[in-house]
Amino acid sequence: MALAESGFAGGLGLDVDLRKVPAQGIDRDDVLLFSESQSRFVVTVAPIHAAAFEQAMADTGWARVGVVTGEPLLTVTGLHGSRVLAEKMAALKKAWQETLAF
Repeated sequence: MALAESGFAGGLGLDVDLRKVPAQGIDRDDVLLFSESQSRFVVTVAPIHAAAFEQAMADTGWARVGVVTGEPLLTVTGLHGSRVLAEKMAALKKAWQETLAF
């Protein structure tokens, strides 16, 4: 959810590869996508600041797991290399907002 939320405000998309997520002993896409492991967070960094960010995070166990895209679509490549999600951001945002409208 954090990945999708990071794209909602700007109407942007994301292309994510689960094979790049630091994780041990996880071999299922759903487990990795929905785990709530401690000390994980999502950061988006402008390309002009990427090198400085990567240098600052060098010894922390960070990983670049995806990129922001201009197309408002969330795509996720699974642990075994197949696409496990391709959904329009507008549809994801609508579903997310509906759960809050009670």
